[in-house]
Order: sequence, then structure tokens, then C-alpha cells
Amino acid sequence: MASKKSLLHMLFVGSLNEQGPVEQELNRLRSKKQQHFPLLSSSLNKKKLWTERMIVGKSVWEWLSLLLVPLLIGLGTIWVTNQQTTLQNALSEQQYRNDQDIAQQARWDDILKAYRDGIDTLVLTDGLRTSHEGDDVQRVAHSRTLDVLRQVDQSRKGAVIAYLGDLGLIQGGYRDNKGIWYEEKSIISLDGVDLRGVDLRGANLVSVDLSSFSQVGRTILPVFVGIVVDDLVGADLRRANLSRADLSGVDLSRADLSGANLNGADLRGAHLLGADLFGADLRGADLRGADLREADLREADLIEADLREADLRGANQLVLAHLSSDTVLPDGSRYPSKSWPIP
Repeated sequence: MASKKSLLHMLFVGSLNEQGPVEQELNRLRSKKQQHFPLLSSSLNKKKLWTERMIVGKSVWEWLSLLLVPLLIGLGTIWVTNQQTTLQNALSEQQYRNDQDIAQQARWDDILKAYRDGIDTLVLTDGLRTSHEGDDVQRVAHSRTLDVLRQVDQSRKGAVIAYLGDLGLIQGGYRDNKGIWYEEKSIISLDGVDLRGVDLRGANLVSVDLSSFSQVGRTILPVFVGIVVDDLVGADLRRANLSRADLSGVDLSRADLSGANLNGADLRGAHLLGADLFGADLRGADLRGADLREADLREADLIEADLREADLRGANQLVLAHLSSDTVLPDGSRYPSKSWPIP
């Protein structure tokens, strides 16, 4: 009897453990799903980052590493190469400009040297200094001067004028010890010369005839008409002929204008601070608004000069200047004036 009970118990348990066809098919599907769809495994409910998602066997991050990094390196290489090319082109262009500038400077120096050699020959061999107006040698010298001044730069134009001034070839008159001006024709005329922007500081312009340097004359010299107002600070213009010249707005501070002929010159707004005007001929000069502070006006001829609104503070020995009833004083009155007495 006991053996029968044991047999029945084993059959009952076996029947419970035995799976039917339905259960077996479900188990087979579960195993296949886990094999082909790992994302739907037991961790299906756990979401992964987008970079961890698999694409053709590789994660998104792996694909980014393979594609994006080389792309960035390539773009960076292109940018660096472009910058190096731009820098190299700029350096090459700068070097080209420097070479061109050096070559141009050399050409100007050669032109200036040839001009000086030619003038030296005219002076030493062809009698330029003792020639007379209209002589061929003077015409040649004038033509060469105009030609060289058209070819060289501003600094070398100043060197040409300084050279001619040192040789005494552009002086056009002198004033004797009695203050009388004597006109003389310069050996080399500067008529028709264009000296715009030329720096004449340090040039020997003593007795040089600059009377045609005005806006209405054929000679163009805007350093005397306000375009370049710093070039004549401290200039030596003793006995220079500046008759009727346009000097409006020009800076002539500390310039030596002693004995200069400024008859009828336009000096409106000119800067003459500390200028030496001893014995200068300022008859009929327009000095309206001029800065004459600390200027030396001893023996200056101010007959018919217009000094309206001129600054004469500290002007030296104005009482020793020559004035007339036609001289207009800073306040608009005429000399002598009670409203603006001469100190």
C-alpha cells in the first residue's frame, strides 16, 4: 500500500512540472526576444542616453568620435593654413612696398645729385653767377630747376631751395644800411615753381624774392597761404622780399624778418609770436587778427598798416615804430588814438 502511494505522488508532481505546448512556445519566444532584442531584455524599463544607442553595432558617441573629431581637425587645419597664407601675402606685399620705396628714394637721390652737379657746372664753368637776365645759361638753370622740382618729393624740394639759397642764386634784392630796398633780379627765378607743402625750415632765404608767392601769382607756395603753417617757425627771412605775399594764417613764430619787405603783404591771422620785425617794411600790410605778442617792432614801418584785433601784448618798442594817421590800431581807431594809446 505504501508503494502505491509513493508512485501516485511522483506521478502528480511530474504532471505539475510538465509544460504544455503553449508554455513551451512562450518560453521559446522569450528566449528568441532576448537574443535579438537586447534592449528589450530584463532592463527594458531602464532608459539609456541617446549617445549610448546602438547604430549598426556602434553607439552614437562612437560614431561622433569617428566622424566629428576628424572633421574638426580638418576645419582647423584649413583655418590655420588660410591664416598663414594671408600673413605671408601681407608680408610679401609689405616687402614689395618697401623695395619699391627704397628704389624710389634712390631714384630721387640720383635726380637731385644730377641737378646739383649740373648747377655746379653752370656756376663754375659756364658763368652763371655773372650772367645777365635773358642769357641762355640762366634759362637753362631755371628750366632745370623747374624740372627737378616736378620730379622729386617734398623733402628734396626743400633741399633744392636750400641749395640754391646757400649759393645765393635765388636772392632778389637787398636793403642798405639806411633801410632803402634795392630790387635785383635773382639769377634763378622761382617764378612758376610749385612748392606746396615744402618744409623750408633751415633754408637760407635771406633776401630771397618771394613776392610772387601768392594765391594770385603764377608761383604756388601754400606754405605761405596757410596750408602748411608750421614750416616757417624760426625761419631766417632777413631782408627777404615778401611784398604783397599771401601769408595769412602762417606760423612765423620766432622767425627773423628783420629788414624784410612785407609791403602790402596779407598777414591776417598770422602767428608772429616773438618774431624779429626790426626795420621791416610793413607799409599797407594787412595784420588784422595777427598774433604779434613779444614781437620786435623797432623801426618797423607800419604806415597804412591795418592792425585791427591784432594782439600786441608785450610787443617790443612799438613806440619806436613808424606809424601814420592811416595806421589802423587794434581797436579800430587811427593813430594817434586816445582809446588805444601807444605805450
